[in-house]
Amino acid sequence: MDDDPTCWPFLREIFGAMPKNEKLRNLLNGPCAAMLLKADSMPEYMGALGAGSDYHIAILSPEGLTPMGTFRYVAGKPESLVEEIAKALEAVAPYWT
Repeated sequence: MDDDPTCWPFLREIFGAMPKNEKLRNLLNGPCAAMLLKADSMPEYMGALGAGSDYHIAILSPEGLTPMGTFRYVAGKPESLVEEIAKALEAVAPYWT
């Protein structure tokens, strides 16, 4: 989450679209875990890797929480981005279990 007025309106719409996507819900209730952090209270090592500045939405490696893929939260429609996130999670989920 980022309270910055240049980020929050976009993130708010994406967060609102996420629960509506059945594929994403199933992935986050199954093999994948969701993490929601505030940008201004990001752990130092994650901030050093760009979390909260270079990217706001990412798939993180379960080993070290480094970004494996990031998503442009200002591009396109929120529903399309959520579907893109779900497809990416679906692709990596088999390797995590």
